[in-house]
Amino acid sequence: MSFLHPWMLLGLLGVALPIVLHLLNRRRAVRVAFAPMRFLLESQKRREKALRLKRWLLLAFRVLLVLLLPLAMAQPLVRCGGEDAHGVGADARLPASIVFVVEDSPPMSARGERVDVWAQVTEQIDRRTRQMRAWDRAALVVASHEPRVPLREPIGDRVALLQALRGVAPTFGAVDLPAALREARALHEEAALSTRVTVVLVSGDERPWRSLLAQDEGSLAGLGQIEIQPLAREALHNVSVGALRVEPAAEGVPGTLAIRAPLTSLHYPEGVEVDVALFVAEEQVALRRVRVADGAPAEAEFMHLLEEEGTRAMRVEVQGVAQSWRADDLRHGVLQRGGALRVLLVNGDLRAAQVNDELFFLERAMDALRAGGVDLSLRVVTPDALTRERLELFDVALLANVGELPAGVVEGLAAWVEGGGGLWITAGDQIRADAQTRAIDPLLPRPVRSVRRLTRPSDPDASVRATRPANVDREHPVFRLMDPRSSWEQVEVYEYLLLEPLSAESRARAVASYADGGPALIDEPRGQGRILLWTSSVDADWTDLPFRPAYLPWIHHTLDYLGRRLGRSSAGGVVGQRQRFALDALGVEGALEVTTPRGERLVLSAEEGSAAVSFVPREGGVYRVASLAAGGSTPMPALDFAVNGPVVDPLWVPLDDEAMETLRRWSGGRVAEGAGAGVHERNAWPLLLFLLLVVFYGETLLAMRRRLWEGLFARRGRS
Repeated sequence: MSFLHPWMLLGLLGVALPIVLHLLNRRRAVRVAFAPMRFLLESQKRREKALRLKRWLLLAFRVLLVLLLPLAMAQPLVRCGGEDAHGVGADARLPASIVFVVEDSPPMSARGERVDVWAQVTEQIDRRTRQMRAWDRAALVVASHEPRVPLREPIGDRVALLQALRGVAPTFGAVDLPAALREARALHEEAALSTRVTVVLVSGDERPWRSLLAQDEGSLAGLGQIEIQPLAREALHNVSVGALRVEPAAEGVPGTLAIRAPLTSLHYPEGVEVDVALFVAEEQVALRRVRVADGAPAEAEFMHLLEEEGTRAMRVEVQGVAQSWRADDLRHGVLQRGGALRVLLVNGDLRAAQVNDELFFLERAMDALRAGGVDLSLRVVTPDALTRERLELFDVALLANVGELPAGVVEGLAAWVEGGGGLWITAGDQIRADAQTRAIDPLLPRPVRSVRRLTRPSDPDASVRATRPANVDREHPVFRLMDPRSSWEQVEVYEYLLLEPLSAESRARAVASYADGGPALIDEPRGQGRILLWTSSVDADWTDLPFRPAYLPWIHHTLDYLGRRLGRSSAGGVVGQRQRFALDALGVEGALEVTTPRGERLVLSAEEGSAAVSFVPREGGVYRVASLAAGGSTPMPALDFAVNGPVVDPLWVPLDDEAMETLRRWSGGRVAEGAGAGVHERNAWPLLLFLLLVVFYGETLLAMRRRLWEGLFARRGRS
């Protein structure tokens, strides 16, 4: 047994008081011979037994009153297990450092008919902090994507700890358990106490532990007794919104966007109908009724006309169905309609005869697009003139058959892409796998291995020897809106670049390849922008693409995609994932101002020696970006971005016995599982207060008038 307030036990010294009073009140009889006393003695003998019992009972009750009161005020805790209050056995008398590691992932917000997971977290921590002794110290770590420590140092105030917990709530972010345990170790070291207890409250899913189990045994060193307290779960009914797709509508008024929201359901095998609403600038503009069922693809599609230029915040939200957790019920996005798409064309093979020029067919295609209502602003330069161009003035840059670039231009282009630019690279005879063209390797998804020549356009058997695009990802924005009859797969390619194999860590992917297995179109996101590599040419030297019906829509969709005119949804980032901006590529000389969805303004200044700024978004929504200079704040709507939570798989797998055994081995056998982890203490003082009340009433009855007591005893004697 232990006590929350052991100093109250000093009140036990008062037990001697009723005993002393009882002894002092005893009177010694003086014997005097008197004849009538014979009758009195006979009466006294009849009452003596009852009075003696009453006196002893009064003494016992009064002793118990004085005994129970300080015991109850000391708030004793009765241990029901074989360990002390903190699961540390013989170290019960030593001060303990207790660190609570709380997962705040979306499943922690699950709430069903019988289970409220986050309420369990509060209850568990409240129960454990009530067991703290005056000399113990406790701290709290939130196991987010980047772990947070709400309290800067371990404290002994349980009220302050619970207040810090009330400031925490389940978020969109993922969980980095190894980093959170490192924070817990640092807090233990700061407390500098010999006894350490780490209480981990998780959703019961094994996924947060995967990265920890992939490390070595030293990952659990310094954490002391580790208690894993998985929280109760039940079958969770849920409908979630996936990553939004925003693109120009194939039909309708120019400026009309098609917005598609994929839906996924859990534990609705029979299906359920849900309302899906589209909000633009906080105004609900559309509502769709969609039926979803487990394992069946479902999608809500909206059409929205952006009548004015600029960006609009949007969100798609599930309504009309009971949800187990709300974290994935909505997705944020940015709708954008800008002015003219500003395109910089870099001609790597300028010819006097226009028909032989590298950009001859491309410029004719862009003229046709402008005649059809596409707002394009073009500037054509040679590679040597790139040093005089301000890249931040353009949305898209095309390197058409550019094999060499002046010193410093490659670095400038790379920084511009990182800041949000769209770079399109096409091949030709100026690009070779030799040292002369190695300078542009940093701009390529992978270095050029060689040039594969299959035939020449003039060859009579060219159509037989040429290869054709195959394995085209029709879901990619460049191809999604193209008519399947556009003969894209019939394009003949006579020469193309062979690249070094893509590594497993690379973010680049081939969205189209040739029938012989070579890469055709490579898409690589970099920072806020992206690079698209077409391994053949945009003129008729290496392919007959310019003569195919697919050429014009392909040019159009590629420019829209790289210039982000297809709209933007969740491309901006994920909660807890660091966002970076390259100031030099954006042409910003001062700082950036980012306005969060709650209206908080963050000023991002570049550190000394760096031309980039970054920050970590902590909430979902649309973030507005502006540049700060001496003249004030200038909005940069093209940089506005949306932040969402990761698409979380709601199915969970409990931590298995093998994983638990591994954790026990790594921690020297100190890992325990379950609520209380085998350390179970109950408050005994409510029972003591009840007994105190019973004793008080008993003493009151005994102290009542004598005739009531004697009458009660007499009735018992007659019976």
